[in-house]
Amino acid sequence: HGYGLTAIMGLTLPQVENLIQGTGTYIANLNAETQIVIAGADDGMAQVAERALAKGASKAKRLAVSVPSHCELLAEPAQKLVAAFNSVTLSRPRCAY
Repeated sequence: HGYGLTAIMGLTLPQVENLIQGTGTYIANLNAETQIVIAGADDGMAQVAERALAKGASKAKRLAVSVPSHCELLAEPAQKLVAAFNSVTLSRPRCAY
């Protein structure tokens, strides 16, 4: 399973929110009123892109990234990172010269 981001251009947020239902994808970024980025698995994003174009989107472009940023798919890895940083001791930087 590949993951990433897809930009949907020419539709509004409510329209894209309707299109992502049942696809396992998420709203990731609101770049402009009619440029919404979704995140998720490749197959789900392809399904949304197809739906978007059928509903009148001017473009649906898979972005060249392999991480589904800005969505709940990264919640578990984020918690692991939080746990890892809990054992890190921070101190004031020093320069000895």
